[in-house]
Amino acid sequence: MRSYYEIRKQLREVKFGVVECPIKQYHFYFYFNGQLIYETNDEKDCMIERGWVKERVCKNEKEIKNYYDKMKEIENEAVHVFKDELKKEKFPDLNPTLFELCWSKSYDDNHSDGYDSVADGMCDIVEFAENVIKTIGE
Repeated sequence: MRSYYEIRKQLREVKFGVVECPIKQYHFYFYFNGQLIYETNDEKDCMIERGWVKERVCKNEKEIKNYYDKMKEIENEAVHVFKDELKKEKFPDLNPTLFELCWSKSYDDNHSDGYDSVADGMCDIVEFAENVIKTIGE
């Protein structure tokens, strides 16, 4: 089974190409007594302390937001593909409702270590759930 990171990397390359997050670009405005005194794109100019009020405005905020929106979409799809592959390869006979309940429990217990840890934790949780169902059925 492919790891979550492999799936995410492949989806990113297919849908997005190999693109790095855009670097924030700023425009600086300087005010004194409520009047615009100076403006620049050069961050080095901002290092000089003039006693003016400085405002920093991100010029490419939409581009950065679009990048993060696309990445979030890819990550959501990667989770969906990862769960589908996990179900098909490791738990093909498991009831879908039981799979979702076990996934939820495993996610709560293991998500801080990544989705691959969630998948590893699923084995123990599914085994426990199946034993409970067998015991109740007897």
